This record gives sequence, structure tokens and C-alpha cells, in this order.
Amino acid sequence: MDNFIITFDDSGLFAHHSSDLYYHNFEQKDNKIVVVNEFIKSKSKTDLYLFFLTYDSIMFEELEFPPHLVEYLNSGIIKLVINRRGEFINGDDIIEASRKLNDLGIKVDNIPIISMNIGKKLPNEIGFDSQLAECSWRVPYVVKDINKFYFEDLETHKKEYKFICLNGTITSWRLLVTYEIFNRNLKKKSMMSMVNKCNDSLENMNSQWEYLVDRKLNKNELNYLKKLPILFDKTSKQLNKEIGTINPMLVDEDYILNLKKSYFSLITESDLSPFNVNNSYKITEKTYKAISYHPFIIVGGAGILKYLRKLGFKTFPELFDESYDEIDDNYERIKFILNEVERVCNMDSKKIHNIYVSMISKIEHNGKILKEYNVDKIIYGIFKNINNKVEGES
Repeated sequence: MDNFIITFDDSGLFAHHSSDLYYHNFEQKDNKIVVVNEFIKSKSKTDLYLFFLTYDSIMFEELEFPPHLVEYLNSGIIKLVINRRGEFINGDDIIEASRKLNDLGIKVDNIPIISMNIGKKLPNEIGFDSQLAECSWRVPYVVKDINKFYFEDLETHKKEYKFICLNGTITSWRLLVTYEIFNRNLKKKSMMSMVNKCNDSLENMNSQWEYLVDRKLNKNELNYLKKLPILFDKTSKQLNKEIGTINPMLVDEDYILNLKKSYFSLITESDLSPFNVNNSYKITEKTYKAISYHPFIIVGGAGILKYLRKLGFKTFPELFDESYDEIDDNYERIKFILNEVERVCNMDSKKIHNIYVSMISKIEHNGKILKEYNVDKIIYGIFKNINNKVEGES
């Protein structure tokens, strides 16, 4: 395959990737897919023409396709790809998306599907580290001169807090972590939020808690859940606006300055699926947006630190006992992490500051790795995998 040519992409996946390989023939107006340039029917046999549709647009928008585009897709002149790069995808998702496409007249079987799964994949799934790519494109460029803005006085800058732990969507482990921040009297030492942006009911939060901890809530825990949302530096209205329109990763100068006020990030990832067994797993912007500026300890799947080290990032055993990364049981791993957070928070101020200063070169290293990561290699890997799936159909 000589060239991979994108005829349509409603996700913005390739917006930051300038290349002569991308030639847009279609665009979307009021949910109607329309022709912008006449499609090249006499295209080279060595080119692969791709039409990307997000899973959400298939499922939740009233899309319309012109008849000739349906013909191109059904005949294989253009190859359809379903893009769900920001989430996992499962068999039921695929069945539902295929049903919706059939209703639109698109009768294509075995459609390649992009997801953010970097573990075990479904037969037609193409998983990749989408947030590594997104954050590499975005995070290093939030501030024009990061050395002057952040690193120049980092050794002497006064830390008002020990750590930062920001949480939007509720999960069982985020409930446990944020409750324990209160229970262990660490709230005043932290910049902590638990927003509940999806407005989960108390009943649902109760169920999530019992699933992880395997027991009923006690009185103190129940009272904590009734206090939510707990906000730190933004109102719920501001947060929802930024997520929806302005800054989907919530990385801006204010966020970076908040990191500067503290010694480390307690990151609560979106999933606890282990990285060290044969299953689906993922990593999100929650880790990558902090990695350029801060030491971190992660509530995520077992093996996540090992994965980050394979990418070239450095972790922080000077500050934390990182053997938590090898604890398979989620509840036991979280308790271990919380004990480490409490231990570091109770550390002598001079000692923690000296350890922090000794790690600044690691933080700068991680920022360089993120900025210089070969995203082109990731993108071309996706194209090659799509091509392999397409060839596998014939």
C-alpha cells in the first residue's frame, strides 16, 4: 500500500497531523455527509481510501449519506472505519453500530474499529495509545516558555500542599480514595475534588462502593457520599463547559500552576484493568497530562508503571514504594497506595522538599519524552493495521 488517504474524519484524530497523504473529499453539514471534491474513481490500486466515523456519531446522530457514497463504501472503493479512540469497545457495541449502519444502507461486514485499548483486542479492533498521541500534540504547547513559566524557580517555589487529586466522573475507587483523604486528615494537605459530573445517585455510588470494598457503607462513609460534589478550583458549570467546548483534557496554565503548588499528583485512572495479564486495558490523559510537570503515584491497573517505563518515562521510587504496581488485588493495591500517600504527607517538610528537588531532572525528562514522542509512528501503525484488516476480508 503506497498511500493511506483520508476521505472523511469526523473525530479530529488527524487534525494535528499534517501530511500529503490526507485528501478530504467529504464533509458534514447538519448531519448530512456531502461531497466537497469529486471523488477520484480512477484512484491508484496501491492507495487505500479511508472513511472514518466516530462510534458516537453512528449511534447518536441522525446521519445521512448520498447514494454514491453508500455505493463507494459498499463496493469497497472507500473503506469504512469506526473510530472509538477515547473508549473501550465490546461485542455488543459492534453489533449495535453495525445495525445502525445497515439502517443507513451500508452493508459492510467486518469493519475495522479503532479504540484506546492497548491490551487484548477483538478480531477487528485496532487499539492504540490514543491519549499518548493527543497529549503529545497538546500538552507541551499549553505554555509557550515552560522553563520560565514553571521550571525556572521550581527548586525554591513554596509548596502550599503536598499533593493534588482531581476527580470528575465517579468510580468506586475514586470514592474510596477521596473518602480516605478525608478520613486520614489529608484534605488540608491536598488540592482534592470529587465532582460527580454525571450526577450519579446515592444508590449507584453505594453499589459501586460495595462492589470494590465488599461490604456495606458505614455511617461516616455514607455521610461523605452525601457531601458530594466537592469542588476545588472550578464550579460544576465551569467544569462541564470546559469539558464540552474549550479544553477537553483540562490542561491550561491554571492546572500547571496548581501542580507547582504541590509535590506530587495522586492520579486516579479511569480503569483498573491489569496491564500484566491478557485482557483489555487502557491509559488516559489523566496520567499523561501530569507526567510532564509532576511526580506521580497512580491508582490504575496493576503493571501501569511498568508500561510507562517501557515508553521511556521515569517513575519516582525515591518518593514512593512502587511495589504497589505488582499487587494484583485492586482493593489491596489501593490501600497500599493510600498508605504511601499518607506516609509522604507526614514526612518532614525539609526531607520531602529535598527529595522533590532531586527529582526535577526526571520531570524534565518526562516532558521531553512526551513532546518528542513519535506520534507519526503510532498513526502509521494504525493505517497499517487497518490495511491488514481490509486485506483479511478479501
